[in-house]
Amino acid sequence: MDKTSVELLVRNTVSSIVDDPSEISIDISSSQKGTLYEVRVGKNDIGKVIGKDGKIASALRTLAKAAGAKNGEKVMVNVINTVVWFLLKDKYNSKEKSMFKKALRAANRRAKKKSIPFDIEYADIVNIFERQDGKCFYSGLKLNIVKADKDNLHDPYKMSLDCLEPKYGYIKTNIVLCLYCINSFKQKMNKNEMMDICSKMLEKNLSNI
Repeated sequence: MDKTSVELLVRNTVSSIVDDPSEISIDISSSQKGTLYEVRVGKNDIGKVIGKDGKIASALRTLAKAAGAKNGEKVMVNVINTVVWFLLKDKYNSKEKSMFKKALRAANRRAKKKSIPFDIEYADIVNIFERQDGKCFYSGLKLNIVKADKDNLHDPYKMSLDCLEPKYGYIKTNIVLCLYCINSFKQKMNKNEMMDICSKMLEKNLSNI
């Protein structure tokens, strides 16, 4: 089953659940981890697609994964909306919610300063944090949404919003969350450039052991 077929399956399934199918949109992006289908619905239908305790959304993911597996495709499905479901569930405390918003505002300022694209919203950042299971995209280490030590000016493990390819800016398919220390090191490099330097550093230090 190809991407078009999986998308059609997801769309038809969601259409059978919601009251207003015209509000459904599906964004598709691919990465080394597989193909991500991001589903948006009208604000009055978000609860229906998520379901009690997330059961409907979970069933949708299982269905799409099974369909993709038939064609050797790893499929991920996320249901998002500008009315953030995570807020409704009160999953994050006020300080954590504030840091997500702060990351969004800081990215907007950087985009304006550098004249690069900016097309993300609060829901996208929370969604990415969930998708990455609260871990750094590059290292897999746990991210601190709020600084572990408020008296420490720079927490190396603090959550930081990064562009995989700087020139493409802050668009949904080009952003990840990573450790502050990694983002500071990465600067304007793309992922491959940074990983090449890291591998050289590792190679040199291992040879000295």
